[in-house]
Amino acid sequence: MGRKQRKLREGAVVRGSSQVVIERQDAKSAAEPQVRFPSRSQSQRRLRPAKAPAETRMPERNPTLVEQALDLSRGWRIFMVAVFAISFVLLITPVVDNLYVTYMFAMETRVLPSIISVVFGIAIYALGWRLLIGPIDETPKPYAITRWYILGGLTCIGLALILMMIGVYSNVRMIRI
Repeated sequence: MGRKQRKLREGAVVRGSSQVVIERQDAKSAAEPQVRFPSRSQSQRRLRPAKAPAETRMPERNPTLVEQALDLSRGWRIFMVAVFAISFVLLITPVVDNLYVTYMFAMETRVLPSIISVVFGIAIYALGWRLLIGPIDETPKPYAITRWYILGGLTCIGLALILMMIGVYSNVRMIRI
């Protein structure tokens, strides 16, 4: 006789594997049924994914440069974009000034090189705002161009520091005696 049939013969009410089983042990306790919850069957235990041993688990990957930059607070990202834009303006200023003085100098347009430099700086800042800062309460997606923007900004900072150290902005010329 099967298990289910045996329980029915003893007076148990069986409703399925996921429901409560009520058993009556004898005639005295017929008024007070005992309630027990079914245990998991062996097949249900196998459905749970087993953890791999520690040596076979894939190590967590390190976050990329872009992910680290996007994880910064909004204030730090704004500061970073501003520094990138300023360093870019510092880099292009001598080039724009040299081109202006060499090819287009006129007393009426003396402010033109600074306007050109500022327009380029604002464009770089706007691009950085779009890539790194984004709308309020949202973190931008890590686009591929974001990595190039960050690398270009770091390069601009490095080159601007090198140019400042060698005195490109000082306009001091060596005088031969």
